[in-house]
Amino acid sequence: MKKAIIVMLGLAILIIGLACGKAEQQPKQQITLSEAQAQAAKEGKPLLLDFYAEWCGPCKMFTKASHEDVDIMKALEGVVLHKIDCEKGEGIELAKKYEVRGYPTFIIVNADLKQINRWMGYSKEYFLENIAKTLSDLTPIEDKIARFGQNPTLDDALALAGYSDSKEDYKNAVIYFTKAAELDPNTNYSFKIFENTVGGTYNQDFTYDDAVIAAGKVFTSDNIDNQIQAAGSMAELAGYLNKLEDMAKYLEQGISLVDKTDNPEIKEYGKSLNVEYNLHVKADTTKAIEYQKSTYGDGWTEDANRLNSFSWWCYENGVNLEEAEQLATKAVGLSAPGSAKAMILDTVAHICKARGNMAGAIKYMELAVKEDSTNSQWQETLDGFKKEAEETPAN
Repeated sequence: MKKAIIVMLGLAILIIGLACGKAEQQPKQQITLSEAQAQAAKEGKPLLLDFYAEWCGPCKMFTKASHEDVDIMKALEGVVLHKIDCEKGEGIELAKKYEVRGYPTFIIVNADLKQINRWMGYSKEYFLENIAKTLSDLTPIEDKIARFGQNPTLDDALALAGYSDSKEDYKNAVIYFTKAAELDPNTNYSFKIFENTVGGTYNQDFTYDDAVIAAGKVFTSDNIDNQIQAAGSMAELAGYLNKLEDMAKYLEQGISLVDKTDNPEIKEYGKSLNVEYNLHVKADTTKAIEYQKSTYGDGWTEDANRLNSFSWWCYENGVNLEEAEQLATKAVGLSAPGSAKAMILDTVAHICKARGNMAGAIKYMELAVKEDSTNSQWQETLDGFKKEAEETPAN
């Protein structure tokens, strides 16, 4: 998991794994999972596992809130919180074991480490809603599944849907959200069903036609905000599948609806749609870059994380690489030492490589390794660069 999880599925980009702003650093975990398990058993509380990455903005937001926000601190009184850095120490294997797909992922387990519930992403309201529902029923997931098979209830349907969603088990998420819609006909679940159908299309659990049908239900029955997000998600999916006419159609549809919403977050999301439209449909790179810069807010050119985010966007899209290298290099000077600086050095290295400067790429990756030697990813990248340099004939 690297840089930012840049997705157009709903407003996931707002709450999942985007490195942005100068939020506080994650504290170093002082105890092991076994020790945290023993502490939870002693206190008679479930254990809340917080899977995070140091570069993840929403992860830092939660850490800050867990020390400063009265409501979050109150909610945490019912659990023993154990933070797990997914990129260091035992966290690397634990993230694999618990099938962590994005940051932050929260998993509540009992004294036997059986999962009770899990969810991905952070906003205050989302966290409080999930932890309250979880603490109201501490039945392990495996027992919820058995109970649901015998007597389906709305609460179990939603718990199992969210659990499946956070594991990227999209097929079961759709099944449970569809059942929730049957049990609760007064609530519109079309967007949740759509999100998971699109997610499942990428791994071939569903077909593109399934996604088109699910999107159609959002467009005909859901609110404007969800329609805009659905249009963006379908545009991304269509682009991924090289259905360029559909991509243009969905982008135009989403952009046409943005003026109808009063939601400032959705209006910001509309800028991302304009980025994609200008970059991939109109082939107006200058306009796309202009829109992309506008998504970072005031003062972004003095913020290491946002500079890095923009530079990485340029690298991924193969545009504006000269300025991207300049801004990423500036971000290195502004960043905190350690893993945060190493990540930005990695960005500079990749841009250097894209610009044909393999010597520069190797130099910056060596600096990244030196800055954060505990992360094997940097050494692996450096080894790959060196191997490629050896295999590339000199001009």
